[in-house]
Amino acid sequence: MRKVVSKLLKWIRGDPTRLFVDPPKPSADRSGLALVIIVRNEERHIEDWLRFHALAGARAAIVYDNGSTDATAQIARDFQGLEVTVVPWVTDIRLGQSPLKRQPLAYAHAVCTFGARFRWMGFIDIDEYIVPKTESGICEALGKLEAISNISLPWTMFGTDGHEAPPDEPAVYAYRSRAAQRRPDFTNFKCIVDPCKVIRVSTHKYWTSDMGASTVNDRGEPASNHKERRTEAFASAELLQLNHYFTFSQEELDRKLSRETVSHAAQSDREKFVRKTVAAIEEDTVSDDCAPEFLTRKGIEDWHEFRALGRPSSL
Repeated sequence: MRKVVSKLLKWIRGDPTRLFVDPPKPSADRSGLALVIIVRNEERHIEDWLRFHALAGARAAIVYDNGSTDATAQIARDFQGLEVTVVPWVTDIRLGQSPLKRQPLAYAHAVCTFGARFRWMGFIDIDEYIVPKTESGICEALGKLEAISNISLPWTMFGTDGHEAPPDEPAVYAYRSRAAQRRPDFTNFKCIVDPCKVIRVSTHKYWTSDMGASTVNDRGEPASNHKERRTEAFASAELLQLNHYFTFSQEELDRKLSRETVSHAAQSDREKFVRKTVAAIEEDTVSDDCAPEFLTRKGIEDWHEFRALGRPSSL
């Protein structure tokens, strides 16, 4: 009953997790992919994340910095190899008693402010990497979906892989054990969209002017609404796999559970969800080397060589 009342109140007042936007008018020379990310104190991971996606063909990264007190923002600003814009993003905005979540706010801001310049815009996190499975880059894979404005990529869930403390290796090399299945009970999606057609924004769902609530997977197979995505058949990773390093090491997982959530979720609810998800990941795992294999196709043989690419603009 409480859930029904909550949904009714959201319908009456407007849902603060789903924001309506007026899509930007496309620039005449718009092109490429911009990745949008919100971070806080991620100096351990930000450069590897930027380096990987530069190699994967992203044109730009728009980094929303949620009050980092370490070197995260400076590392991002100094990175060369793709366009990086760092946006200070410390927000405490409420609609009545309901806090507006930082992620949808940042994503809506990115669409309206930067979207006109790009053909594609993807919205992911620091623990998520978009891995081209067969093509030379993300945009080459997206070329097969040129007429589409809303693509949903399912989480492919990786656990600690036995790492108690943060390993020396980058995440794409250190974590190679993932859940054998993309189960609907713990699989969610991140989206790549045409920002000039976005009319409504949420963390895991987008609505576009030509497709409404419809979306497709990386094979171009449609789901008429967001609920229809939650089937094993739709959860494709044939061309693009969204590696979600859900825990990183055990130490990093414990640290994550002890700090405030970006989504404003209650700590107890979040911990319960995370522990349940970790158990589900580790219940049945398989080895997955798709990220190192992609880097090998780019001529990078090991993680030392990957890290040596401090200025990957020549790639």
